[in-house]
Amino acid sequence: MMNLVSYTNGCAYPAHMHPNRRSFLTMLAAIAAAPLAGAAEVYPDRTIRIINPFPSGSPVDVIGRLVADRLEKAWRQPVLVESKSGAGGTVGANFVAKAPADGYTLLVTTASTMATAPALYKSLPYDPIRDFAPIWAVKSSGQVIVVNPTLPVQNLRGLVDYAKAHPGQISYASSGFGTVQHLAGELFIFRTGAPLVHVPYRGGAPATNDLLGGHIQVMFDAIGNTLANINAGRLRALAVLRARRAAVLPEVPTAAEAGVPGVELNGWVGLFAPAQTPPEVINKLSATVAAAMADKDLRERLIAAGNDPDFLIGPALGDRLKQDKDAIAAVVKAAGIQPE
Repeated sequence: MMNLVSYTNGCAYPAHMHPNRRSFLTMLAAIAAAPLAGAAEVYPDRTIRIINPFPSGSPVDVIGRLVADRLEKAWRQPVLVESKSGAGGTVGANFVAKAPADGYTLLVTTASTMATAPALYKSLPYDPIRDFAPIWAVKSSGQVIVVNPTLPVQNLRGLVDYAKAHPGQISYASSGFGTVQHLAGELFIFRTGAPLVHVPYRGGAPATNDLLGGHIQVMFDAIGNTLANINAGRLRALAVLRARRAAVLPEVPTAAEAGVPGVELNGWVGLFAPAQTPPEVINKLSATVAAAMADKDLRERLIAAGNDPDFLIGPALGDRLKQDKDAIAAVVKAAGIQPE
């Protein structure tokens, strides 16, 4: 223990240190830095929770569990994925925003809760820029417009024409108000004038079930969430909402190729911590996840789940979030969508 024997203005100094201003400030800097350095050295020493703000089994849940598995293997500490769904993912996001900023409660989420929700809700209990520290994200392969095969349309222009001929009778499902699926549908309506009716669900699974059952005719959903049903013929894919065709759906045209430009929405699934988490802990998380992405098997599993093998680390994810937030706010304003 340091021998503190000399006092000046009520402050203690080591016996060997002259009590001048420079040494005093140096000592304070060392003391202030010590807890942060120690936090990174011992972190993690107990269970980490990754909060998924959507229902279990969703594409976000799948990626969260892949990340959790790699963190467990790297650190030999339990990493659990918990679902706290509701209000388009904002319930779970708010839970993490208010959690202790120690690196033991993280959020795995999409642009729905971080970029879309701020534009579609009049008020949020959290600020996606101020209240979170970005760690890592994988770019998703985007969304695809799918219909129940009983709907008599074979392409995107056919959907527009059929909806206009049957106003108010064609519904599209989303996993909740304020989600990317909701925004995609509203953007499609704005660009085409197709009078689709929005039906929000509490999560993607019940929405997909009703689509498969024919209770809903259309859905704008993540490729990874629909791929199995498309391949099995249970859903018909009309177009992908991205600049180029998806590798896992090479025969499906882009929306622009199908005659409806301006509806591209390229998303991501990212990992975040509460904003005041020590930088050393954030850096350790980012470095560990980034190193795991070099694993060929993990990359293939991410691609199979409908993602692109492109990643965003730390500040790059923060920049992407700001860009998406501004771009989506502009789309909502241009489309005349009224926040709730």
